[in-house]
Amino acid sequence: MRIIKCGNNEIKKQCRNCGCTFAFDESEVMTDTTGRFYGTNGPLRFVVCPQCHREVKVELVIKNKMEYRVGDKVRIKSLDWYNENKDEDGYIYDGSYTFFPCMSKFCGKTFEIAKVHSNCYNVKELCAKTLDWTDEMIEGLVSRIGEGTRSFAEGQESRTKSSSELYEEYMEKINS
Repeated sequence: MRIIKCGNNEIKKQCRNCGCTFAFDESEVMTDTTGRFYGTNGPLRFVVCPQCHREVKVELVIKNKMEYRVGDKVRIKSLDWYNENKDEDGYIYDGSYTFFPCMSKFCGKTFEIAKVHSNCYNVKELCAKTLDWTDEMIEGLVSRIGEGTRSFAEGQESRTKSSSELYEEYMEKINS
């Protein structure tokens, strides 16, 4: 088996108002706190269309909240951690996943997240290998690209704004 193209966690949506197709991730989903909208699964969850600034309803199935995203650079826990936690055969069991002895050579090294699954990650530098990494195996975030920004569609003026900024602008327009 081989990976043809590493994926990401972006969700694509089309605005019913203006027809704009855009991508977003879970961190950009907002929840209506005004009580204006209430769906069958509780308060409305939405994103703001980057073109017309209207609310676009989204329904997400969230299994486990993973700490890292595609593109994040993370550091695997240290060799000291491995040596302190391994059993007599060199394994560390963390519930549903195992830290195998062959993974110890990656301890302390930095990798870029290539794919986020419901409860594990694949890293870009090791896409061809079948090693799964969990939050418990990762020491922490080294860097995150594009934190809190959203690019506008092609043809619009060159600028970036966060979803909350777009939503505030939209609410100001409809309330004035």
